[in-house]
Amino acid sequence: TDGLPMLKPDGSWDWTSGENMRNQQEDRRMFGKDLHKPGYSLVLDKPHRVLVVAIRGTLTLGDVLTDLNARTTPLNLPPDTTTSSSSTPKPTLLPGQVHEGMWRAALQLDQLIKERVARELETRPGWSIVLTGHSLGAGVASLLTLLWVHTARFPGHS
Repeated sequence: TDGLPMLKPDGSWDWTSGENMRNQQEDRRMFGKDLHKPGYSLVLDKPHRVLVVAIRGTLTLGDVLTDLNARTTPLNLPPDTTTSSSSTPKPTLLPGQVHEGMWRAALQLDQLIKERVARELETRPGWSIVLTGHSLGAGVASLLTLLWVHTARFPGHS
């Protein structure tokens, strides 16, 4: 077993193949205890050789509060250590502002799943990553994509 749900060649899902990476703390999250942590799933699409990161839209009170954290914040990306010639790389500040709640959610989700995604991709050379989401999840997916591309988080995988 691969440890993740899989899309079968006929287009149906095989949920018995493994664990669903969706946040298992849904009951607690309904009351907003975990801010900036939208639900998500990691899914293997074997026919297309893609690891899918699907991020849920607004559902819980915590998600609503994340949406309402709509102040803008500068897009301050972590240091790009792949191109830095300095011994102490500095964060990259891109022009523009982003939704603070979605940015915080993207940063937290990165910390939560980057090691699992890296492990899954290490065993699947040539596979791609697709990040997708709805509503809140779409904003977080976009910012997480920007973060992963900037930091070359998963080299060799598009």
